[in-house]
Amino acid sequence: MIRKYIQTGTRLPVKLSTRERDLVVERAFLDPEIEAELRQAVPVGSKLVVNLNLDDLDDLLGCV
Repeated sequence: MIRKYIQTGTRLPVKLSTRERDLVVERAFLDPEIEAELRQAVPVGSKLVVNLNLDDLDDLLGCV
């Protein structure tokens, strides 16, 4: 497997269902900035897409 380097600050698309997003927002102790990003997720098909950087993803995973 080839590893891909992701530059600091690069925003990556994260896909969540509406239910998944709602559970995270309601039950996790999120940073207010990440919560705002999740609430503003853009619907694409049946999923919501939010662009987060690696630090945001690390914080989010630490809350789940």
